[in-house]
Amino acid sequence: MTELGTGRRLLGSLVIVFGVGTFFWPAIATDPAVWGRSRWSAFDIADELYAGRLPHPASQGVGYVPPDLSITYAVMMVAAVVLWFAKSPRMLATISLIGIAASTHPMIFDFDNRSFERLFYGASSLSTPSSVRVDFHLLTVNTLSVMAALFLISLDAIWGQPTRRARRQEVEMDGVFLHARTAEILRNEIPQRGIAPAPEKTDVEILPPEKKD
Repeated sequence: MTELGTGRRLLGSLVIVFGVGTFFWPAIATDPAVWGRSRWSAFDIADELYAGRLPHPASQGVGYVPPDLSITYAVMMVAAVVLWFAKSPRMLATISLIGIAASTHPMIFDFDNRSFERLFYGASSLSTPSSVRVDFHLLTVNTLSVMAALFLISLDAIWGQPTRRARRQEVEMDGVFLHARTAEILRNEIPQRGIAPAPEKTDVEILPPEKKD
């Protein structure tokens, strides 16, 4: 079975490093500003949650980071482990699909946007939705791109594997596995191991020398 290979693993690692880097990228916009800040990164949110300034006091303690965002970064960490230690690229493809689903969910449903609004502005934002705005779709698009790139890398490895039919047609020749048709051509056209065929035997009768008188 063909593994991911060093080249694909290095490329996947670069993709994951970029994806983890978006954790520190202020791609979340809030209008109006919250705590004097209108651009937030996932790290900024985590820092404010740790300091106790988020969720907003008006949210009565029930504001939280949308789970899809947390799942996406958790999937990136899992993908990094799978990328280097899993033998089958199919496992990386499965993990990538989970990340794609988590990234596209906020683009389809409005639940995550409401969670962010409550986190930053409190429960009052739900009654007046037009007065506040939280835009995090730029971050969503980037995390989706990371998951899609990992999925394509895994697909490239999967497509590079020989099919079952091709594996059944392989034969071993001098310690090397070759396609059956290729091995047949080599056997017919090239003398194996450089040994020339033995000469054909001829029936020659050897007579004793004639006696001279």
